[in-house]
Amino acid sequence: MVRLITHNLLACNAKTCSAPTNFPLRFEQVQRVEIKEAELNKEFIKGFLNKLDFDALLYASRALGDAALPDSFPLESFQNPDGISDEVFAALHHALLEVDPCPGGKHGLSFVRPHLCHQGRHPKYGLLTDLAFFLTSFLAASRARNQVVKSTPDSFDTVPFSTRPFGNSFFYPYFYTPYQIPFLSMNF
Repeated sequence: MVRLITHNLLACNAKTCSAPTNFPLRFEQVQRVEIKEAELNKEFIKGFLNKLDFDALLYASRALGDAALPDSFPLESFQNPDGISDEVFAALHHALLEVDPCPGGKHGLSFVRPHLCHQGRHPKYGLLTDLAFFLTSFLAASRARNQVVKSTPDSFDTVPFSTRPFGNSFFYPYFYTPYQIPFLSMNF
């Protein structure tokens, strides 16, 4: 469902969380771990090294029962990825792209913050509900930032986001025609 490459980028985004304690999220309700073979791509791994938190990857990998990664990763390897051995590339590729935790339980795979915050409560992030919602919200918001399409009965024209009434309100019904909302077609 979610590979460790995605897990390595996820963090708790609650207002009360701050940088050192909002990452990494802990897996919960993992029924089994599947190994899905993928083609080794060294250039992709080299490009991802600057975003990688190796300690979080090692923590998640060990929590899922995978022991392919070495216990330490030299800092020089992040700065000079050409000096990494083929065995370490294969282990990073395996951990990031091939280890696939499968959900268990009725709510699917979820993530829990490992540190105490939120007044002793552990927020849970469900894979199928929250991540899908965040993705669609992000795509919708990025679309709204660029342009909004206003439909009229005879043509379609593009209205820049900054010229919309009600400021930055995303849910203003610009996608309805005046015939679908009666008060928009009234002349005052």
